[in-house]
Amino acid sequence: MRCTIVLEFDDGNATAVRRVELMRFHRANCASSGDVGLSLTEGKSLVNRVQQEFVEEQVSRYCASQQACKACGALRRVHDGHSSELKTTLGKVFYCRDRWQACKCGADRSRYVSPLKNYIKQASTGELRWLHAELDATMPYRQAKQVMDQSGKQPRVWASAMPRTKRLHEEMMNFLEDSGYNDPDEVCVVTDGARDLAGVADNLPFDTEWVLDWAHIGRMMRHVDQA
Repeated sequence: MRCTIVLEFDDGNATAVRRVELMRFHRANCASSGDVGLSLTEGKSLVNRVQQEFVEEQVSRYCASQQACKACGALRRVHDGHSSELKTTLGKVFYCRDRWQACKCGADRSRYVSPLKNYIKQASTGELRWLHAELDATMPYRQAKQVMDQSGKQPRVWASAMPRTKRLHEEMMNFLEDSGYNDPDEVCVVTDGARDLAGVADNLPFDTEWVLDWAHIGRMMRHVDQA
């Protein structure tokens, strides 16, 4: 027995159809007893292939809709491009991230145009980040650190419970300088919602991201619930 799985894309009216052959499966006619259906490995590979083709089609259609200049209608020429990785709940997928030359009419404010800059802003999908946050909220700090250690990259962490003072700002700056941070680097600040640390982060000469520590907040909310 042979099975060929094909994925079709159209515009909603079945006129412009693109067919993609995903996978082919082969099974002997006299399979062993109980050996029916797809294996877990085959199922994962199939779902990942669907996700890969789906992302490629979405990116391709979005770029095609943005390539024409809105001012004069001329198509922007492709300058260069590179392969980028996107992490999803169904596995990693890859897509081409092009960069176009600015339109000659002068409507573009920069020399080059990156159409996916505001379409795919991060290297992972929002659903995957939400699942990670939900998992992190249920893990103790010690276990979370063990998971981070297994990733192979040892993070440097500085923690403080002091209120916002000049000394707090100086200690944070010293830690960042010792860690090798330069001016264009990005700093991630994790807080339980107190604005003291967030206020210090806003004054740093770096691009900062304020992340709420949901595990800490969750434990505080448990006391409210019990009360």
